[in-house]
Amino acid sequence: MEIPTLSEEEKWAMMREIFVLNKQIDVGFIMQMGMEKMTEYAEMTSQQYADMLRAQGKDNAIGFAMSEAIVRKNLMGSDIEKIKHERR
Repeated sequence: MEIPTLSEEEKWAMMREIFVLNKQIDVGFIMQMGMEKMTEYAEMTSQQYADMLRAQGKDNAIGFAMSEAIVRKNLMGSDIEKIKHERR
């Protein structure tokens, strides 16, 4: 049996699905420990993200927005122009 080679688009789609699934598993496990642990997890991950942005020199709203836009466009496959037109 031959294993197919995926296109770049299919590879990225698969990686996005795996990422989301892993996050859902993590959050589901933490939620079983109770609301206090869920709050602790949310605060910890928020602090880590803020620290990462500061380390990259993105310490204002524009820096944060650009970081998010770069990730969403290049890793998540978002088409910003398409989204703007769909909202109209």
